[in-house]
Amino acid sequence: MGINWTKLYELSNENNKISGSKFEKLVLDYLNQYYKEYDWKSTKSSWDNNRDFISLILENIWAEAKYKKDCTALKKSDIDPTMMSGFLNGKTEIIFFLTNGYLPDTLLKRIKQAERMHFFRVICITKVQLEYWLYLHPDIYETHFQEKLDSANQYLSAALITEIEILDLVNSNNNLIALKQELYAQHFYVFVVTIEANISAEIAILDDTYPFSFINSPGYENYECIRIKPGIQQFKFLVYTKNCYDGAVEVRYKMNDEMPLSYAFTLNICSDNEVKLMYSQQLVYKERIIRILSDKNPNERLLTLGGDSGFGKTFLLRDVMRHFYATRQIMYFNFYPQGDYRNAIEMCRLIIYINFGEVVNYFKKETSTDTKDYYKGLLKERLDPKNGDLNLILEIIDGCYDEIHAQNVKRNIMSNRQFINKVILHRTDSVAHLALLDNTERLCTPEYDAVKSIIEHSIRFNSTRFLISSKGRENDCDFYLSGLTSGDIKNSLSNNFTNWTSSFIDVVYKEMPCCPASFIDVVEVLKYYLDQEDNIDVIAKYIHLSDNAGNITLYKSNFTFDKRYLETLSFIYLFENGVPREILYDIGVLEEQLDNLKKAQCIKYSAGNVKAYSKLYRNAFLKENLHICTDYIVCCLNKIVDNATNYEKLIFLPEIYTKYIEVTQKSVINISTDLLKYMRTCSYVCDYRNMYNYGKIAYYFLNQKEAVEWSESDYMILFYYGISLLHCDRKRGAIEIFRKIKNSTPIGSNVNSMASCELYNNLYSLFQIDQLEGEILITLTELERKINCLKDETDYLALDIRIAYSTCMNRYMMILFMQDRILDATGIFERYIKYNNNIPISLYSYKYNSMIGEWLLDYARGISYVCPLCAEIYYKRSIKLLENGKNEKRYILAKMDFAFLQCVYFEKFDEIETIHNLTIDLQRENYINEYFRGFLRENLCKLVQYFKNPGIANSKGIKAIAQKMKEEALSIELDSMLYISGRLAYQTGMYFSALDTIIQDFVEAKKYLERNLDMVSEAGGSFTNIALHNLKYYKQIQNIEWGNMEGGYSPHSFILDPRIW
Repeated sequence: MGINWTKLYELSNENNKISGSKFEKLVLDYLNQYYKEYDWKSTKSSWDNNRDFISLILENIWAEAKYKKDCTALKKSDIDPTMMSGFLNGKTEIIFFLTNGYLPDTLLKRIKQAERMHFFRVICITKVQLEYWLYLHPDIYETHFQEKLDSANQYLSAALITEIEILDLVNSNNNLIALKQELYAQHFYVFVVTIEANISAEIAILDDTYPFSFINSPGYENYECIRIKPGIQQFKFLVYTKNCYDGAVEVRYKMNDEMPLSYAFTLNICSDNEVKLMYSQQLVYKERIIRILSDKNPNERLLTLGGDSGFGKTFLLRDVMRHFYATRQIMYFNFYPQGDYRNAIEMCRLIIYINFGEVVNYFKKETSTDTKDYYKGLLKERLDPKNGDLNLILEIIDGCYDEIHAQNVKRNIMSNRQFINKVILHRTDSVAHLALLDNTERLCTPEYDAVKSIIEHSIRFNSTRFLISSKGRENDCDFYLSGLTSGDIKNSLSNNFTNWTSSFIDVVYKEMPCCPASFIDVVEVLKYYLDQEDNIDVIAKYIHLSDNAGNITLYKSNFTFDKRYLETLSFIYLFENGVPREILYDIGVLEEQLDNLKKAQCIKYSAGNVKAYSKLYRNAFLKENLHICTDYIVCCLNKIVDNATNYEKLIFLPEIYTKYIEVTQKSVINISTDLLKYMRTCSYVCDYRNMYNYGKIAYYFLNQKEAVEWSESDYMILFYYGISLLHCDRKRGAIEIFRKIKNSTPIGSNVNSMASCELYNNLYSLFQIDQLEGEILITLTELERKINCLKDETDYLALDIRIAYSTCMNRYMMILFMQDRILDATGIFERYIKYNNNIPISLYSYKYNSMIGEWLLDYARGISYVCPLCAEIYYKRSIKLLENGKNEKRYILAKMDFAFLQCVYFEKFDEIETIHNLTIDLQRENYINEYFRGFLRENLCKLVQYFKNPGIANSKGIKAIAQKMKEEALSIELDSMLYISGRLAYQTGMYFSALDTIIQDFVEAKKYLERNLDMVSEAGGSFTNIALHNLKYYKQIQNIEWGNMEGGYSPHSFILDPRIW
């Protein structure tokens, strides 16, 4: 025979009240046995705040008994009144529900939700626990039931884990706790473990090989020692997910000294692609705010947090929420732009939260009307009318989910100062509630004053504490977030890109914004495109990404500027190299605007110009905003064009005209005739800058035509635009143009042959020369036939064909040098000189004579590796010919190569200064490719000189020197957005591998050396020998020296290839 619960009803003459009293006496015995530390007594009446028992020692421990004659389930009406009373009391810590019925799952979930919202524990003693106790104590049964108990059917389970729920500390809407179906690796979560116990015991969760770790933290249970007592109860554990996992997990636990038990559940932990942000100021503020809010000092009830949009205020508020989740009630309130009806709703929610805590979450639009009415009824029954105006409070409750009521409440607050006095209750909680208010700067002045009034009244009559964020000025806030420091940015990049070296990070961080939101935007894009890239490729990929930022989604912050700032930025960003400040002032830009844009890291000052802080940001910005700022830009351009003479010393006027044409889309030039003439003239005098700007205009208009409409003149214009791109260090764009011409024009046509010659130059640059000789010889044959058929040497066509012939033959010579075919290369050189000397005198003789100087320069480069003394002669002749010419770039390079020859082969290290000065000249003229090569020449000479001095070579400082040299090179590459490929990539790889060898970063050194070896696979043995030697001995290098044709290098020497051309 089991427990006969109906017996109590029968002994009470079937009177519900008497049977309930008998059950209360039974339950009181139970409490005094298992929970005797509370010293229980019965209350006078069941209507006394809906509690049947109260602890004599602590009035904040309550118990409620519910007798069920037929052992039926508890209902919400059985528990809600008691929990609401406990909640309104504000000091309740534990509520016991004791019943001979059972607890349905729906009610258990309700209890769990109430526990999280009201911050008191709920322990349920059901039929299972009471019967287990009675079987252990048949004498107690006999006393209360007046019959003997058949003890044959005793329950055996002492305690079991019946459920594990996983909670996110703060979910997407910032307040309501969210059950998680999918977890992220390396995140904190809360495990809510339901234990159904029949006895008092200690349980330990065995620390097994779980994909998560239990963390002992204040406010959470210690997983190694869980003290349980009879009843159904929840325990919270803080856990940290370690790694990805998808499958079943078996949590093993042990009670006292018994055999371990287990609870199994499925778990899915996936990788987290969120940006890992290191924000030192935010971390410091978090600790200070938590310390202040944890202190019971009544004078620190209100804290203010300031900072611009995107600087981490909301994140910090959520972090504070996570910290206090387990120890007190906390609620987040978000305000919206002026006029949004949701602001009135948030005001209502704030008042109800101040009065009743997280019970406000019962009053949402999606909650059923019955449920809302039910809780309003409970509040009406238990609210003391002396404490506040009940009808007004009920209307505020309606305003928590109904905008009409909310707007009415807002108007009352703003128009009637006494209104707040009637709706803020006078109450003190044992642990103060926390209210977090975000984006208060969005409120209009009357709304802000209304919120301020609510807070002031609460501070006077209530214990709630407040943390408020806004855009407030630094001096007006307790805490002001000013953004990421350089160290924060470097650490964040290092944490998000583990494959990036510190050298690259030390350079690229300068491109990053200090605004955390913008930084996260950029890093998310970089992670998507660059996360798996090796360091040796990452800069090229980053530059490519920057150039194509207009084709990707970037900056979720959506450039939150007003139109005045959008227009100013659009005009500045229109110019890749920036705009002089004087011009910006003249078109009406204020100094204050520039200061604010600089503070926001949208612009920077460089050599008197105002330019984009980041090219990545610039291109993304123009994609989003250029079209809406066209009228302003045209107006500014008109001002400059109309007063051109005032600005010719400040800005390159052809670029202004180009931008004007691009933006206004007006045709001002006959494309097929005049523009081709202008570009040819520029080419003749080596004015590549103007040629480039004319080419941009032409390229715009040519793209308006269908391909079938293009004439040979159109393709010739396109060819000259490609030439300008080569000389303005936009090689990638030039190659694409030459390919288009070759693929779109008839084989044998003049422009097709000219484009083919330029493509040979590109293949030569890439060391792709194995199959090239035959094709070059065919092209030379075609060009020679065209030259022999020339009838008018004054025609531009004659110049075009002779330049193409020179280019093709010159590249053939350099390819032969690259294949170590020195005699063949010399033969081609002599053949060209003879040909050039026989060109008839014409309008272009000046140009042909300059071309001789260029040939002498290239031949000197090629022969220097074999015969430096011969090269010295040819360099001098080249310099003399180019000195009075119009090709300034080649003249500077001839002088630099001569100085470099002196350093390399004759150890005249004083010439390093000459190289340095000429490198600066190249930078000033914006020849970025050659500027970078000059930088390489200078530093390679320095390295060789340093290693000739044992005191320097063996010093600890040599590593620091090498590290600085590497960072300088990376900075140049990044600052100039320089695409490095082909021979320049080979030279850069040699430079970086030498530096990495000195630094002893052998992993990076090997990557560069292997790539260089692969790159020169089609070149001669003099190239591959150097690469093979360095790759074999790079870990035992003690010296650095120049390569030579004979080889025979020491295993302790790193060999530098002096062919920097």
